[in-house]
Amino acid sequence: MILPVAQTNGREILLRFKINFLKPVVISVIGYDEDDWTAIYFHREVRVDQAGTYDFDFPMPLTPNNLRVKFGDSNE
Repeated sequence: MILPVAQTNGREILLRFKINFLKPVVISVIGYDEDDWTAIYFHREVRVDQAGTYDFDFPMPLTPNNLRVKFGDSNE
């Protein structure tokens, strides 16, 4: 899943997500510059041990002008 572009304009931000999982999984969360996809601002792996709804916080002291966030299964 790729989220819409967030216009962060280089500001410090805190990204907050609430995601519902149907089964245990390890997901990959990548934040990158929409204008330069090789500029990765964060890449984290998150382990979810059981089904349920989880809150995630990603503090970002530095951001690009246009941030894109991608979620995916770490095994893909």
